[in-house]
Amino acid sequence: MLFADHAITNVGCGTSDLGGSSDAANGISLQVDVSATLDLDIVASDLREAMEVLVVFEPRISGVKAYRVIDNLGFPNRFVVEALGFSGGIWLLWNDSRVKLEVVANSRHSIAVVIDNGSLFWVRTMVYANPNPVVMKSLWGYLSALRRCFKGPWVVMGDFNEIVSSEKKRGGRNCFSKIGFSDWISDNELIDMGFIGQKFTWMIKRGICEEIWERLDRALCSMEWRSLFTKGFIRHLPRNSSDHCPIMLNLHSSHVPRNPLKPFRFEVMWMKHEDFGELVQ
Repeated sequence: MLFADHAITNVGCGTSDLGGSSDAANGISLQVDVSATLDLDIVASDLREAMEVLVVFEPRISGVKAYRVIDNLGFPNRFVVEALGFSGGIWLLWNDSRVKLEVVANSRHSIAVVIDNGSLFWVRTMVYANPNPVVMKSLWGYLSALRRCFKGPWVVMGDFNEIVSSEKKRGGRNCFSKIGFSDWISDNELIDMGFIGQKFTWMIKRGICEEIWERLDRALCSMEWRSLFTKGFIRHLPRNSSDHCPIMLNLHSSHVPRNPLKPFRFEVMWMKHEDFGELVQ
């Protein structure tokens, strides 16, 4: 059954008291063909000292070969969802001397962790959405169930393999959100965090001249998360050999470059949230 791909494992429901602030859990998400590039070692070595968390999507290798590469990246902790051939796979790598996190749920297409910095707990979910419409719809249902299970601040980021409007695409046919992605965002009262950097995160060439550009990779957060990390932001880093650009989550304004963030857009569904009035004040 396709839904079995999204069965929750190692999951426990509950709530945590929230407070304080966190210096931990800045991180980068990469989608890269590890089997065809030597750049990942270089990228990771440059970022290892600055980043607490590194996530690699769709590495295109598995088994012994995958773990050999992971060992070379030098992060002391890892959690791996194995790729099936060239399809899927998620590597979650982190340094437990700099960030305290616990994997609380995983599926074929996601890993959820609780990040603990003493008085502050929040949930981060890393997602690689399979482009198959049936599997993708099942993933939205799984993530909604996960959201109901873990109350409190939540950020979900990764490759969603969907766009929410035509302005998130250049080239190719003008179509988007065929299977409820926009509705899922609204139903779960999530906010698109926007980004700094290039507009599109993915590119493919069709034929000799045509290029298709889309913003498939993004970060979405709950209002609770945004109220805790008001200065947190997403940055799109330059593409290298991958067809996706890396995306970086920063929690602090000290990392914001001088070029401005993309314009803020108000979403009507935010008004439905019980904490909306307090947050605005």
